[in-house]
Amino acid sequence: MVCRCDRPLEHGLRDKISMFCNVPVKAVIECRDVESSIYELPLHLQKEGLDDLVLDLCGLNRPRPSENIWEKIVRRIKNPRTR
Repeated sequence: MVCRCDRPLEHGLRDKISMFCNVPVKAVIECRDVESSIYELPLHLQKEGLDDLVLDLCGLNRPRPSENIWEKIVRRIKNPRTR
């Protein structure tokens, strides 16, 4: 259950959503508004554990990549090079 919000999702609210939607608490994912770029969203969802949850639910075992492509993209957007 991905919950879009403009402030942090409190633990008590996560418990309620979990109970009424019949999903585990760890499956209630906070999807807060991003500040500067939409490309930051995958990083926020990763911090919430969405990628690990999906892999677990699908029964997949995948090693972590050595480099996060989204971090590179966000870094380039926030610090563009000028020519």
